[in-house]
Amino acid sequence: MKPPLIDDRITRAFYLRARRELAENFGLQCDIDLGTPFLNALFWGSLKSLADRVDPSGFCQTSFGEEGNIKCYGTSHYPRDAAEAAGVLASVGLTDLGLRILRFSLEHIPAGQYYLPHVYRRDGSIRANTVQVDTPGHLARALERCVRQGGPVPEAEPLYRQLREVCRAAWRHHYHPEFRLLDAGNYNEQGFDGSSELLLDLFTNTAMHSGLAALGRVAAAFGDENSAGEFAEQAGLLAAGIEQRLFDPERGFYRSGYSLDRRGFMPEENWIILYCRRWYEGRPEAWERAYAELLSDTAIRWDDHTLVTGETPGRRFMLLGKFFAQQLGYFAGTGREAELRDGLCFLEESVRRPFNLY
Repeated sequence: MKPPLIDDRITRAFYLRARRELAENFGLQCDIDLGTPFLNALFWGSLKSLADRVDPSGFCQTSFGEEGNIKCYGTSHYPRDAAEAAGVLASVGLTDLGLRILRFSLEHIPAGQYYLPHVYRRDGSIRANTVQVDTPGHLARALERCVRQGGPVPEAEPLYRQLREVCRAAWRHHYHPEFRLLDAGNYNEQGFDGSSELLLDLFTNTAMHSGLAALGRVAAAFGDENSAGEFAEQAGLLAAGIEQRLFDPERGFYRSGYSLDRRGFMPEENWIILYCRRWYEGRPEAWERAYAELLSDTAIRWDDHTLVTGETPGRRFMLLGKFFAQQLGYFAGTGREAELRDGLCFLEESVRRPFNLY
């Protein structure tokens, strides 16, 4: 193993500072120790970075945007990515920040529009208004975390009621009863390079399966038993559709998507066939097979490390951070200790600033 890029004394100082400032500025009271200065810096620094990104309005800077091919750092609020931030913040007790983020995403939906926009600017105007059907599922999981941590408080109920209607509209417009699946909308960015092809894809349907189940639990917390049953039933329908339409018995794993135009599976596979395990328990052997497939087709060597990028041939040497992080969780959850150690070593040898990642 190579030495880390940054000395332990520096990472320790940074994580202690981040933890102190989170307590002083945001009232954070939890105490989590991940065992090494590097991992503590990664966790506490990134957590503080998320908290610092949230404006009083709820705008949460989650990515750069582009205007005329010029990257505009700090100007974009992606409701989907911002919901991930809201969920993390709520999980450590910062539910006020989580609710603030979700409120921004929901209150700027244009009047008469049934779906959440893909990207907002800081002032709430829309940067990209494509339909990505999985988006409300991410908000639903984040809202459940807020309610689980902070209770069904009055501030959360209007968000639940608005999100309930957004999910109902998505079901009306995009559910295909003959397949028991949702289509992805008019712009599927997840691994298909911005395809507008009408897909019944694994990403959308696992994300919405999990999101609808979460929203059902939120409904129950607010005493809305009819809606709780409605969303639980819809989550069950999607699970049935995933098993019947997206599981490929010949190859032994869930396929990334079924094309309504081609009437068949998408020809290429990528990281989606493993990543979606985070939202859908499914068949353990299917995820095992998916990992074996990606390991065989997309693994690259980085010094002494084996990295599974999960990308199609033209993008094989790109490694998405979110997929790498989910791989670490997969290794930990399935007892792959050697792969987990290798992944953590790669992080220490390649990340120069572990205290500000997102």
